[in-house]
Formats: sequence, C-alpha cells, structure tokens
Amino acid sequence: MPLEPWQAGLDEIRGHHVHNLAEPEKRLLAYVRAGLSDAEIAEEVVEAESSVRRQLANLEHRIFDFMDVPPTRVRLTLFAVEHERCCLKLAAAAE
Repeated sequence: MPLEPWQAGLDEIRGHHVHNLAEPEKRLLAYVRAGLSDAEIAEEVVEAESSVRRQLANLEHRIFDFMDVPPTRVRLTLFAVEHERCCLKLAAAAE
C-alpha cells in the first residue's frame, strides 16, 4: 500500500533528534502541535504574523535540513508530537 504524502519521511522524523532548541522555538512548536494557525500563534506571542511565519520557516529548516524530507507544516507538527518528551520538553502553555 503506497504511503500518503504526509507519511513520507515519518521514520526519519522519528529518528532525527534536535537538541538545544531555544525556549521561544519550543513555544512555537507547542503552538504548532496544538494546531494553531500562524495568525493565532502571532496573537498568542504578540508578534506580527509575518514574523511568526519567518520564525517557523527558520525552525523547519533547522529541523529538516539534515533529513531527506522537505519541510511542511504537517511534518513540523509530527516532529513536535514525536519529540515532545525526548527533545523538546514543550511548554504546557499552548495546551
């Protein structure tokens, strides 16, 4: 059975760890994991939506540049879910 597009690279996402994320990056990932849009995240962190988009794009590249997986919002969400306890220790504020 062929994989769905969002499933491509899931094993690689599970096996790839990114340590030393700054607290603001962890907070952004917590909001992404909670399903907030860029506009909703911007409202929560009191920043412009364009700043949030840029920060998320930078975070996607920091996480996915070492994998053979193109960064997407779904993959970023999967990363946040898969690595919540091992790498991120996400703030509970966004839950």
